[in-house]
Amino acid sequence: MPIRYHRKCNNCKKNYIGFGSQYCSPNCKNIALTGIKRSSETKNKLRLSKLNNKNPMWRGDNVSYITLHHWVTRHKPKPLLCSKCKKIPPYDLANISGEYKRDINDFKWLCRSCHMREDGRMNNLKQFQKCKKIN
Repeated sequence: MPIRYHRKCNNCKKNYIGFGSQYCSPNCKNIALTGIKRSSETKNKLRLSKLNNKNPMWRGDNVSYITLHHWVTRHKPKPLLCSKCKKIPPYDLANISGEYKRDINDFKWLCRSCHMREDGRMNNLKQFQKCKKIN
């Protein structure tokens, strides 16, 4: 059986009885090992210092289709209703120009059926259904 020792916590300086740890609890150890405690103002300044083109991972306009959609989803507010039919809540982000540039105004929120109509996928779906009925 291990021998317990009377110790003083390296973080909170509280006396405790323990086996070999330098901290009185796992929580105290986590607090001690996380490093410098920063104020919310300092955290906000650090966050802003790495936004957009200041971030070393920033690719500008040279992004993938999915990454661009994620970026627009974070930056373009979602309306309560579809911007075309004004009946159903929107689900899809539709590109207006087809160029997929990093421009929030080049995207709009549409419901699934309006998005499929604009892209021409609804017509393809109807043609497929007609072919299926003939066979």
